[in-house]
Amino acid sequence: MKKRIIVAYKFDNQNISVEVVEKTNYGSFLAYKNTITNLYLNPSYLNNFIYRTKYEIEKTIKAKITDVVIIVKNSQIYPISKKIISKDNVQGLSNNEIAKKLYYLEKENGYYLFDYEIFSKIDKKSLISLSLLNWNEAKMIFSLMKQNNLNVLRMYEYDFLENISNGNNFKNGVATFLKLSNHDLKIEVSKNYVNFLEFKYDFGINYLIKALSKELKITENEAKIKLNLWSHNLHAEEDLKINTLVSNFLELIKNTINSNIEKLKIDKNNLQVNLSKEFNIFNKILLNNEDFSGINNKIMGNKTSLISYEMLGLINLLDNHFTNTIKEMTITSELFVIDTEQFNNYSFNYKK
Repeated sequence: MKKRIIVAYKFDNQNISVEVVEKTNYGSFLAYKNTITNLYLNPSYLNNFIYRTKYEIEKTIKAKITDVVIIVKNSQIYPISKKIISKDNVQGLSNNEIAKKLYYLEKENGYYLFDYEIFSKIDKKSLISLSLLNWNEAKMIFSLMKQNNLNVLRMYEYDFLENISNGNNFKNGVATFLKLSNHDLKIEVSKNYVNFLEFKYDFGINYLIKALSKELKITENEAKIKLNLWSHNLHAEEDLKINTLVSNFLELIKNTINSNIEKLKIDKNNLQVNLSKEFNIFNKILLNNEDFSGINNKIMGNKTSLISYEMLGLINLLDNHFTNTIKEMTITSELFVIDTEQFNNYSFNYKK
């Protein structure tokens, strides 16, 4: 019996995890999921997790797995950097030749190249944005998989897959993503889902909470409660003050976007903004105030599926046969077909 099983091991600052999805004619279903807190970075600890989860996955799906995808999230442990170079460095080469040259050039520089995107800036000069991971970190991940007889089909950047899952709001292949967390605001400018420019600012939701706490003379926990009640129209007291502070916060975000647009000479007609789900708390103002019409194009909806955003992005990538530049390889779901009949002759007594 044939099954289409997609296995993804994910690495970030907080956790190491694995997610397994089975694709059928009726849709995609979560088959297995496991996570450990990334407290111990020694290879034997990580190797044990991969060894154990591989056993559990194969027991669950009743088949042997050999191919996996790696997803890396930009973090302190796995820092993903952006580098911009002139296309003059690879002038006259085909796309495949560009990919090959850039891959090996960055490997010599000590980096693993996730992907690249060609874009024009200011004087219409063609530039190339590179997405890079320290080669030692990439090598460590590849080594862990090899020790467990797992072949890495591709290594992807988390934001790239998340953008595919959420970012249908593109114009001329360009989109802007605003991702709000408790600690910061991240602005990503993407072309064909690859972020070629990223900016991070230290005014996340906590920035607004502190402003509310100071203005209303209450604790930060009380400010969080009031903001939540306000967003659901359940709080009549001090609504005007909260409205003003939230509007000021959104104005700060809008001005930051406009400032970057002016610096980068981006055509405003091409500025398609996608807001992370955290912006839902501000719908009361975003949907009713024309002053913020430029940043309310699309709010990424709350996900109801058990499958993660990044895995949904990977599935979308497979379903649409999205062409990848690096290694001249187009990854498709056919690469994940496994045979459960072989499982009967397979022993779980691996040698680590």
